[in-house]
This record gives sequence, structure tokens and C-alpha cells, in this order.
Amino acid sequence: MVNNSGLNDKIFGEELLMVLFSLISVILTVPISAWVMSQRLKYRQKHHQEGA
Repeated sequence: MVNNSGLNDKIFGEELLMVLFSLISVILTVPISAWVMSQRLKYRQKHHQEGA
């Protein structure tokens, strides 16, 4: 029987990093999207008032 513990640990570490990166990306998507939309709304309101 071959000891694949080192390989399994490496694969587990890579999978864990991918899951953590995905989790951080998903968590940051909502606040970043909300911030971008608020900036666009402020920009549109400012330019709409200047044009009126």
C-alpha cells in the first residue's frame, strides 16, 4: 500500500483555498454591486438635475 497522505494533504489544501476564495468572492459581490449602483444613481441624479 502506497502512502498518499502528502498528496491528499496538498489536494485538500488546494480545494480549501478554492472554496475560501469563492466564499470571499460571493460575500463581496453584494456590497460591491450595491456601492456601484449607488454611485451610478448619484451620478444620474446629479446630471438629471443639471439638465432640468
